[in-house]
Amino acid sequence: MASFAEALADLDLAIEHSLSDQLGSFQPRQGAVVPSLRLQVDVNLQFEGADGVFQTQAVGITLRKASVGTVRRGDLFTLANGQQLQVDQSVSDDGYWLTLACMEAP
Repeated sequence: MASFAEALADLDLAIEHSLSDQLGSFQPRQGAVVPSLRLQVDVNLQFEGADGVFQTQAVGITLRKASVGTVRRGDLFTLANGQQLQVDQSVSDDGYWLTLACMEAP
């Protein structure tokens, strides 16, 4: 019988495969490239602030934290279509999934 941790890992893989809509790689400012990542990419990320919800030019990238570990501002994602997105800030981190606000790389 599978342990709870194994069942949770299987569930994360199923979620990753069903919700991901892009393939890409991750390049930390220091360290090796992490290739072949399944990413959820959301264009025109929305934030909630004091004046309500507002749309930004940021691109949201959601992925499993175990795939990349620590992500810092300035790290780079390269999508399969060649688009490069630089991490601006972390939007959400529950220990399993990361959502990052990214901007087009200069």
